[in-house]
Amino acid sequence: MTKMPEVHIFHAFFDTIGGGELLALRLSEALNDLGFEIYLHTVSDIKLESISKYFHRIPKNIKLVIHKRPFKERFLRDITQGRSVRLRRLIVYKDIFENEMKKMQENKEGEQKTIVVVETQSNVPSPADYSYIHFPALLEYLPKERRRGISWKIYEFQVKRLIRHFLKYKPKIVLTNSTWTAKKVKKAYGFDAEVIHPPVDIEYFIINANNDKRERMFVTVSRFSPEKNLKSVLVVADKLRDFTFYIMGSTDVYSKPVIEELHYLIDKMKLDNVEILTDVPREKLRKILGEAMFYLHPQFSEHFGISIVEAMASGCIPFVYYDSGSAWDIVSKVDQRLIYRSIEEVVEKSLNLISSGELDKIRKKAVNTSRNFTFHSFKNKLSKYFQ
Repeated sequence: MTKMPEVHIFHAFFDTIGGGELLALRLSEALNDLGFEIYLHTVSDIKLESISKYFHRIPKNIKLVIHKRPFKERFLRDITQGRSVRLRRLIVYKDIFENEMKKMQENKEGEQKTIVVVETQSNVPSPADYSYIHFPALLEYLPKERRRGISWKIYEFQVKRLIRHFLKYKPKIVLTNSTWTAKKVKKAYGFDAEVIHPPVDIEYFIINANNDKRERMFVTVSRFSPEKNLKSVLVVADKLRDFTFYIMGSTDVYSKPVIEELHYLIDKMKLDNVEILTDVPREKLRKILGEAMFYLHPQFSEHFGISIVEAMASGCIPFVYYDSGSAWDIVSKVDQRLIYRSIEEVVEKSLNLISSGELDKIRKKAVNTSRNFTFHSFKNKLSKYFQ
């Protein structure tokens, strides 16, 4: 009997739960539906059930392969309290995953079954058949003020040293999350990437889309991470005191200073219209999005923006930063007025939309646009590459 073809997906960390982890899980589910036996490789000691509070649907029939963390990565994680993610990730790929992927490629011809190797987190060229790049590791996306000092220079040197090691590879097919990111991949590595947008649980959120009795509310959903620039939301909250602002999302080992700074600024600015909610269950997230008038993504170059599409499916009208995949591939299809260059613009833009009488029309268009990013659409696009 012919064995099922195998797909081995390499995703180093599930320590922090975000869009990349969702992509790896939904990719596993889609390829399993397409007839592949799925092996998910990681160094995180996890159980799929343990992250169900973030994703209401956990893929079945996946075999977890948990590798031992390299000593260098464990040491670096401990002394930096979980930061230095780019460097730690590259260490895992070089010290553990690179050899594993190369062995699989070398042994393919002797196997009586098809083996496909996919990697979804290194963001560099690799020995995989398919490489899904969320944002090139070679390019820096943090603001200049966070890239100063001798410690940063040492860190960047180590990151680029490891990246140079991987530049000898070119995956057979490079996938990415948006046309904006595809441009970045071309700039960084010189090769073209095929765009397959991450899947979004539209069906889960769209049940509230027809609620036309919206509260004067802005919602922001994000990991509480320094690079997300969440404090930019407070600029709008300060100007629109008669709106309620919810900032919510998942936390990780370096969320504490971010949350502390937000609370400090809220107190300093006397903002009694802002609430911070951490690690919100999916049902509560869906409820709040289903009641809100607007969604506000902070002034950050988001590579795609799963939370933005979730908000649109819920009936929220989104505002997003212009230099991002979410502006290029998502919100530009709804209304150009929803794209801002400076966070201060959101104040006038939102008030103008309310006075225009077009909120219902824009909301319906946002909901319809969100339907382009379903799991079914994602799986159909994958089937063209995995045959």
